[in-house]
Amino acid sequence: RVSGAVHRAICGAMSSIPLTVEFRSAVALTNDVAPARYARLLERILNSLPTKAKIFTEAEEERLSELLKLSAAQLDTLVAASCYIFESAAYQMVYPDDLGTTLKEAGMLDTLVEVVTTIWEELGGAFVKRLKAASFGAPLSLTDSTWYMHLTMGRSGLTRLQEPTAIFELTLERPSQVSSEQETIGMEFDHDELSAFFGKLEQIQEQLDALG
Repeated sequence: RVSGAVHRAICGAMSSIPLTVEFRSAVALTNDVAPARYARLLERILNSLPTKAKIFTEAEEERLSELLKLSAAQLDTLVAASCYIFESAAYQMVYPDDLGTTLKEAGMLDTLVEVVTTIWEELGGAFVKRLKAASFGAPLSLTDSTWYMHLTMGRSGLTRLQEPTAIFELTLERPSQVSSEQETIGMEFDHDELSAFFGKLEQIQEQLDALG
């Protein structure tokens, strides 16, 4: 049976952004920022992602701290939280309305929620495309898949069939300039797990179509 980590990665792909204590604290800090200024800040952040470099120069950070009346540490928290929102929304393929619901649950003011969802709706598609084009660490790609049924019989040949399951084998490849590294993972689903899995795949396909 598929490991817990793989199962969570697949079946939990559509879960909302985790509302950690740190994230809620960052949201509380965000609530002190004027919507118009927050919008300009988010546009700059989202248009800069994905990046491993600092989004703002030191001079820009000083001006932002003064403009937003935040300390350097508070500004870092605000920027990190904004990156976290957009990156989580991209990786989990969250619709603007669903993103707004999550942010409201975290305590964000409605006026700022509207700012975030509007910017995500306008610029999120381009960000997702940049993520697809990026090649951080040569990610694994699916190159082949097979499946078969696994039938477990009762202790006696006369006993009814017990727990039919479907087993999938996925061949993954990480290409490099020299050679290709392959690995195979196996996943086993009973009827209910398989139905839930395909339901998630349909949701993912719908959102990929919408972003495309």
